[in-house]
Amino acid sequence: VLFCIIFHSAATKNDITGPYNTSLITFNVTNERTKFQSKVSVWYPINADKAIFISYAHGMYGGGIDLIPGYDQLLHSLASFGYVIAATHACNVGCYDDDGISTCVSLPGDPPCFGEYYKEQLETITWAKSNDNNIFKNIDWDIGVGVAGHSMGGQATLFSSSYQNASDYNIKASVMHHPFTHVFPPLQVPYIVFTGTNDTAAPADTMAEPIFEIQGGSSSRGIVNKIDCNHLEPVLLNTQSLASYTAAWFKVYLDETPQEFGIDFYDMLFGDDSSSLCGGGDGEMEECSLVYQ
Repeated sequence: VLFCIIFHSAATKNDITGPYNTSLITFNVTNERTKFQSKVSVWYPINADKAIFISYAHGMYGGGIDLIPGYDQLLHSLASFGYVIAATHACNVGCYDDDGISTCVSLPGDPPCFGEYYKEQLETITWAKSNDNNIFKNIDWDIGVGVAGHSMGGQATLFSSSYQNASDYNIKASVMHHPFTHVFPPLQVPYIVFTGTNDTAAPADTMAEPIFEIQGGSSSRGIVNKIDCNHLEPVLLNTQSLASYTAAWFKVYLDETPQEFGIDFYDMLFGDDSSSLCGGGDGEMEECSLVYQ
């Protein structure tokens, strides 16, 4: 077991990119559960012989027409490491069908109608598996899939990684960017939580830290609390470092290729030099804790 806790680490930014050029395509879809018309955008690597699938869930007000301008840089960067990443546009301000109420499920303390948002993330996996577009043909479905998300999409990722969902959808690893939640089910797959000291929307002490400390779930987990980082980190202009370490987590726990493309992703996470995650590669930290088993 490797347990690493570092406070106020020195910063040496690690802004690597993957070897693939990337592209984006958007599909019109009909939600099979609600019959609601929506879209799914997919960021993918060009000319990759093999790819791995990730379902990404946006935050509140980050869906609809704001999905692509908000998350485009982050998801292009992540796709460059060999990932096909699908993100639903649905549930911009909560999940409901065209009568406005019948699928609205709310949880205490949360914005209304996000209680079943995680189902959109899971249904995106099912949709992608059945899609015959060429960009899905090189996905290695046997290896499993990843889930990730921001804010309310971080909560969706938490729920998608818990209960029976991980085994039902062959989810192997998850990454949460500044998750907002008041419910903390045990995650059944290796997970990492990224947050920041300036995140007043989803404060680390009441949301990210309780997720990291959940008992009864995966023993491989991490928390990154970056100094002066706020809730909008995934949608800011410089997201390359966040994408790099998100990719590193998936390389170790989803792909199970800790060294690939001439990059040592294991050392990016668990190394002891200034380019490692807890050594300052993602910036100066208030807390960086990783448990590896």
